Amino acid sequence: LISLIKDSFKVFAIDMRGFGESSYNTPIKSLQDIAEDVKLFCDKLNLTDVAVFGWSTGGGVTLALAAKYPNLVSHVILHNSVGPLGYPSELKDANGEGYMAKTLEDFKKHPLNLMT
Repeated sequence: LISLIKDSFKVFAIDMRGFGESSYNTPIKSLQDIAEDVKLFCDKLNLTDVAVFGWSTGGGVTLALAAKYPNLVSHVILHNSVGPLGYPSELKDANGEGYMAKTLEDFKKHPLNLMT
């Protein structure tokens, strides 16, 4: 994809913390943590009005970034994206029966949730 658009757009492929070749010196507690990394990257390069493409986990990061910084993100493009809550996580009800988190409140109750 980068090779198709690099002549028309300024393109950055960010190696997210804990993925690829990047370090993992500071643990990730939520997708918002990575979104803050992207925000710092944009600030450092004085980027504004950015179109953000998110693939898989990057899609959740893109959604978190756009939600918190709507004046920074002009376009959101998602490919095989996780949702804004991160990865689905099976929860147990009061009877020990499993169910999938359907709301933010359900998800926040889970000890492995990806949002703070």
